[in-house]
Amino acid sequence: MLDLARGFTFDPRELVPQHLRDQFRVDVHWNSISIIRLGDDREIRLSRNNGVYVQDMVSCFDYYFSSVLPTASRSGAAGRQVVDFSSGHDQRIVGFDDFPIHCPSLAEPYMTCQQYLEFAQLAPGDVVIDLGAYSALTSIAFSKAVGPAGKVLAVEPDAKNRASCMVNIERHRKANKLENITMFPVAVGGQSGHITFSSEGSMGSAQANIVGTHRGTVVSVECKTLGQLVAEAGVGKVDFIKMDIEGSETEAIAASEELFRRFQPRIIVEPHAVAGGSTLEPVRALLDGYGYECSVIEQYGVAVPLLTAMPRTQQAG
Repeated sequence: MLDLARGFTFDPRELVPQHLRDQFRVDVHWNSISIIRLGDDREIRLSRNNGVYVQDMVSCFDYYFSSVLPTASRSGAAGRQVVDFSSGHDQRIVGFDDFPIHCPSLAEPYMTCQQYLEFAQLAPGDVVIDLGAYSALTSIAFSKAVGPAGKVLAVEPDAKNRASCMVNIERHRKANKLENITMFPVAVGGQSGHITFSSEGSMGSAQANIVGTHRGTVVSVECKTLGQLVAEAGVGKVDFIKMDIEGSETEAIAASEELFRRFQPRIIVEPHAVAGGSTLEPVRALLDGYGYECSVIEQYGVAVPLLTAMPRTQQAG
């Protein structure tokens, strides 16, 4: 797992695992990084600001490369297929055919959305909280599953990510005639107030005290607890929570015992490496104490696991 506190004072080529260095070449340009797999001559392109993701791109190359339809290289490399994550633009997401998704940088592979849906078992009229909406692809998938009688509370504190969310939610409204997603421009954590936030316009935007101040633009953003978010939304139930909040999951869940005991939503959590350790076990212990049966499952395509949790009362039923 990539440690979220790794900064930018390094050569991105150093992040290529030793055992893969004969399979990949990393070229650093003035505003981008090219990760080229030797042999089949395929390329993933990142912004230099997102150099911290080189290790992930190399280790899970097929997962990220196959997430979108590639384009032909314009740089003179005949026959090279390129997946370009170096700037925000429309991407054709493999497995999602409704419309192009505007991505702030990296694309969310749709297979991850499908894994969330498999566990969530959503029904028409359900209420979903999407914590870490990023480009809103997951929110849109949830919206379609719960239908016009359901609701999706999409939470995204990064302004650049949120701009992509709004573009995609409007496209979804026009294409699928659904208006059941509400966007919340806040972080979710252990207490209300304002936090110092590293905004990088990518999947790893997070509290600055977790990732440091070198990865993105440091800004102040509003933070709410889950309970405050639900109260503001005015919903009377919560059926499912997707939580991918870059290391803040432990404090967010610790502050939400009343919500979990009252509404008993299913939840799927992506744990993160924080200060040299994983949040997986602290999160599992909290949810176990709230009456949940937890399982660690393999996440499609990447080495980072997912934690699924279901109320024991639902299992007994």
